[in-house]
Formats: sequence, structure tokens, C-alpha cells
Amino acid sequence: NDLAMLRISQHHASLISHDSEMHALQTTIDSEKQRADDAAEELRKFRKQVRVERAHFMEHWAMRFEDSNSRLAQMSVDQKVTDLEHDLKVMEDKVAARNETIETLKEELAAEQQVSKGLRSDVAKALEAQQQVGELLTAQIAHSETLSAAREEAMLLGEDALIVVAQCREERDRAVAERDYQASRVGGLEDAVY
Repeated sequence: NDLAMLRISQHHASLISHDSEMHALQTTIDSEKQRADDAAEELRKFRKQVRVERAHFMEHWAMRFEDSNSRLAQMSVDQKVTDLEHDLKVMEDKVAARNETIETLKEELAAEQQVSKGLRSDVAKALEAQQQVGELLTAQIAHSETLSAAREEAMLLGEDALIVVAQCREERDRAVAERDYQASRVGGLEDAVY
């Protein structure tokens, strides 16, 4: 009986000991589970925060990249516009210079036409020098054609027109000198005839 009671007491004691161990173990497991849940929650929050920060970072750099691209593209357009405005100004200056050259050539052509009219009247007065005056008139017409060709070339070549004008002036001066010489010879012949 005492032995049974001892065994029952030991059994109760072992059950209580086992229950306390199970309770302690359950408490440890619950605390570890709570710590693991807290750590997992903290990790989720950290990952979410990292994701948000990464998205902000990528968005920030994407905006900076777009700003840089648009700034570069804008600078490129501005540079192109500046270059085109400069080219336009240069072309306007060239056109103005060509127009001045054309006006000068028109005036010279009108003067040459006046000279040609004077030569024709001289030809009518001087029958004896008709062949020489005819050659001079032919030279004058060739000179007028040279001036016309020079004017067309000046419209196409611009800067080369000044060289052609100088050559035409030299030819005109030679033609005028030749005409004056022929006129003086014609005048001498007329004086000799009268």
C-alpha cells in the first residue's frame, strides 16, 4: 500500500514534472514563434521599404535621365536653329551682294548700250570707217554679251562675279579706248575729206 502510494506519488510527480516541462517547452516554442513572426514581419516591412525606396530611386534617375536627354535634345535643336539662322544671315548677305552686283551690271549694260547707240550714229556719219566701226560695234556687242553672261554667272557664282566685272570693265575700257581712237581717226578722215 505504501509502495503503491509511493508509486502514485512518483507518478503524479513525474506527470507534474512532465506537464511543467511541456508547459516550459510550449512557452519556449511560443516565444520563439513570436520572435520568428516579429522577425518575419520586420523583414517584410524592410523588404517593402527597400522596394519603395528602389522604386523612388529608379523613378528619380529615370526622370534625371529624361531631363538630361531632353536637355541634350533641346540644346541640339537650339544649336541647329542657331546654325540655320547663321546660314540664313550669310545667304541673305550673299543675295544682297549679288543684287548689288546685278544692279551694277545693269547700269554698266545700260552705259554700254548708250555707247553702242553712240557708235551706231558714228557709223552713220563716217561711211569710210564703216568696216572699222562695225568691228568695234561687234566687239561692243560681244562685250555686252560678256556682261550678260557675267551677270548670269554672278547670280550663280556670287563671289566670282566681282572678278568677271573687273574683266568686263577692262574690256569696256579697251573698247572705249578703241572707239575713241577710231573716232579720232574718223574725225581726222572727215577733216581730211572736208
